[in-house]
Amino acid sequence: MNFRDQCIDGAGLPLLTEDHLMNSLGMKLGPALKLRSVLSKKLGGPCPCVACTVSINATSPSGSIPRPSSVDSGT
Repeated sequence: MNFRDQCIDGAGLPLLTEDHLMNSLGMKLGPALKLRSVLSKKLGGPCPCVACTVSINATSPSGSIPRPSSVDSGT
């Protein structure tokens, strides 16, 4: 199976998970993870890889992603 057989267009591509890529499209885990990572970087979203997640958490003093102050204050 390929993307065309599954009618996956540019709008649907970023919605695919590793599970979709591996089980529905028959991709191996490595290429599926690389594709998701490239898509996330190109679209400006967070990189789904563990190394990037760890480095983001390490930069925050609390170990979590900082939230805007308006969310914290409840306004």
